[in-house]
Amino acid sequence: MEGFENLLQRIESVANDLNKIKVGLEATGHYSYNILGFLLSSFPSASNIANTNLEELSTLLSESSKGRFDYSKAELIQYTAKNSIGSIMPAKSLEVKHTIKLIQELGSKIF
Repeated sequence: MEGFENLLQRIESVANDLNKIKVGLEATGHYSYNILGFLLSSFPSASNIANTNLEELSTLLSESSKGRFDYSKAELIQYTAKNSIGSIMPAKSLEVKHTIKLIQELGSKIF
């Protein structure tokens, strides 16, 4: 709530009539779903991310996030993948890819 109160205070400080002000907010939740879908379909396991060239990962993340993820975010994701625990299961990686593809296909039919 603090953020909205701050926004309202700023608007009140410059506006004469608040009834004439319209504020539009863009829903940005879909950005994270798009990036997650891209990441999982391209690199369906932690070992895939850990063993990917960092420059390539950074470029792909930057392109898929429209510049929101930079090199430092790619480094963090790769570091986390390298320090992740779990087993390497090619069948599960394939299942993740198919599930992401199914979600994308169903999503395109809904929207």
